[in-house]
Amino acid sequence: MTSIRGLLISHMIWKNMNHNAPHKKHSAARHRWQDAIFNKDRLPEAYTWSAETTPGGTAFQRVIRTDTGRTGRVLLYFHGGAYRDGLVPSYRNFSTGFFQAANGCETIYLDYRCAPDYQYPTQLNEALDLWDNLTKRQGYAPDQIILGGDSAGANLALALLLKLRDLNKTMPRAAFCISAWTDMTCNTQSFRDNYGRDVMFGNKGKTLTEERLQALMQGKIFSFLGNADRTDPYVSPIFGDYHGFPPMFFSVGTHEMLYDETLQVVEKLKACQVPVTCEIQPGMFHIYVVFARLVPEGKISYHRLLDFIRESFAR
Repeated sequence: MTSIRGLLISHMIWKNMNHNAPHKKHSAARHRWQDAIFNKDRLPEAYTWSAETTPGGTAFQRVIRTDTGRTGRVLLYFHGGAYRDGLVPSYRNFSTGFFQAANGCETIYLDYRCAPDYQYPTQLNEALDLWDNLTKRQGYAPDQIILGGDSAGANLALALLLKLRDLNKTMPRAAFCISAWTDMTCNTQSFRDNYGRDVMFGNKGKTLTEERLQALMQGKIFSFLGNADRTDPYVSPIFGDYHGFPPMFFSVGTHEMLYDETLQVVEKLKACQVPVTCEIQPGMFHIYVVFARLVPEGKISYHRLLDFIRESFAR
C-alpha cells in the first residue's frame, strides 16, 4: 500500500508540476513550490562544489568533501528534466549519500545544454566529452567511475554506455538508472495504461487517446529530438543491444508511464548475461527516488541504490 506521504507528494506533484493539471502554468504558487522542493537545498558544511568546464567546452559541477578532496572514486551523474531543464542545486545533496556509500568519492554532474536551443546529439556529445576528460585528462580509470542518471539523465547514461561500447572504450565500473526514459516512440503498454495515474506526465483520470498521444509526441517534452530517428538506440535505448554492459541497477514506480520501458531494458540486459538489479515500488511516481527525503518508498529505494554503489566499489 502506498504511504500517506507518497500519496501526498503525488498530489503535490500533480497540482504543481504536471502541465495537464488545472492551474496556471506560470503561477507564483507553482514557482514557490518548485523552489521549496528543488532549489532551496544546500550542501552540508563538510562539502563544497565548483563549476568547471572541459577543454572541449562542456560544463560540469564537482562536489567533494572538504576534508578528503579527490579520493580516486567518481560518481558521474546525469540529471533529468526532459533535456529541457538545467541542473538544479538539490541534485548536489545526492552527493552526501554517494560519498558515504563509496567510502569517499567525488560526484561529477554534467551540466548539459538544454533543448529546445540544443538538440540531439548535443547532450550525448557533451557526455562523451566529459567522459574523455575524466579518463584521459584527469587520470581516472574507467573502473574508478560509476555512472548514473534519472529520467532523461538515465536515457543519456544508457546512450553513453552504448556509445562507449560501440567505440570500443572501456566501460565504467557499474551504472544505475532512476526512472529511465528509454522509448521515444511511446509504444509500451504502460505508457498508455498509466496515463491516467502518472502524476508527472499523464492526465489524471483520463485515457490516452490517439489524439492526445500525437499531441504529446509533438510537444515540448520531445523538443530535444529535433530530426532524430526515434528508433535510434542512442535516442531510444530500448532498441539497443546490451552485450558488454557493466553491472546495473534500475528503480521504477508502477504508476509511471515509463514503467515498461525499464522492465524491457532490464530483460534485454538479463538476456545478455549482464548482472542487473531492478527495484520496483508499487504505486510510486516518476523519479520518486529523487524525493527520498520526503517519501518512505523513495528512501527505501535510495538506500538500496547506495548499497549497490557500495558493493560495486568494493568488488
